[in-house]
Amino acid sequence: MKADKLVWFAVAISCLLSCPNMNAQTKLPKARIADKSSDIETHTSFPVTDAYGQLLATIPYPANWKINAHASPHQPFITGPGKLTVKNLPMQMFTCSWSPLLQLGRPLPSINQLIKNDLLPGWMKKGYTLMGYKEVPQVAKADLEYIQYLYQGLPWNKQAAAYAIDIRKSNEPTLRYSVILHIGAVTNTGFQQWFYYVQWLECEKQEFESARKQLLFSLANTRFTKNTRPIYNQPAIQSTGQYRQWYNEQESYRQHRNDMNEIIMDSWRERNASSDRMHRRTIEAIRGDTRQKRYRDTYY
Repeated sequence: MKADKLVWFAVAISCLLSCPNMNAQTKLPKARIADKSSDIETHTSFPVTDAYGQLLATIPYPANWKINAHASPHQPFITGPGKLTVKNLPMQMFTCSWSPLLQLGRPLPSINQLIKNDLLPGWMKKGYTLMGYKEVPQVAKADLEYIQYLYQGLPWNKQAAAYAIDIRKSNEPTLRYSVILHIGAVTNTGFQQWFYYVQWLECEKQEFESARKQLLFSLANTRFTKNTRPIYNQPAIQSTGQYRQWYNEQESYRQHRNDMNEIIMDSWRERNASSDRMHRRTIEAIRGDTRQKRYRDTYY
């Protein structure tokens, strides 16, 4: 299964702060993530390979799930019993800078704002209703495990969060829907890059809870290999090195610009002071001439 076919593995090459308000208040029923016991169906470790052909990770999917390794975004890459389909939707990335040199972008919002502004409008247009959401830290932990090995050229602060969002569609009472929202962010002084992507699960009502539990189990128990991490980390180190060089160049330019501005201001102040002195001398000379003339008029 190629990594570029699984959107959530784009974390490996894409994620570039503090992650505000990641705590969710939920109306969802508890979706317990089972451990490896009889509570979970028999699963098969599915290999995920990268563009170099090396093993990137293994994911324990249920044996009766069919994996379409070549599925494009919005197409099912998992199908299974009970009309189960799981789709990976495209990743959305954002950059934010608080540097005096470059202030732009969108900072990472709270989970409530993210759902309200980015996800809910599109769902409502299609007739879906938000029922609630809950945090799934086990999935976030697995995501963070891989993110931690990226962007080691600078002391980035790396964070990840994951949520299971429950939605309904009134004209499809036999189907249930769950959106697994992945959020990641890395930050350095004055700079932040964050992303989110979703996995869309839909299934018949009677199979829904089991299917969601199985998917969360698979995501939480993804196992990454160590041998491919340097492949992705090296471009990241090179990228951060380029960013460091650019930042230093901008700092040098800013300092040079400030020095030049200071020279110009000093010259302007000196010209103003010189003009003031000349003006004062002229006024004093005029007053002196007037007093002298009046003195002469008085005694002649």
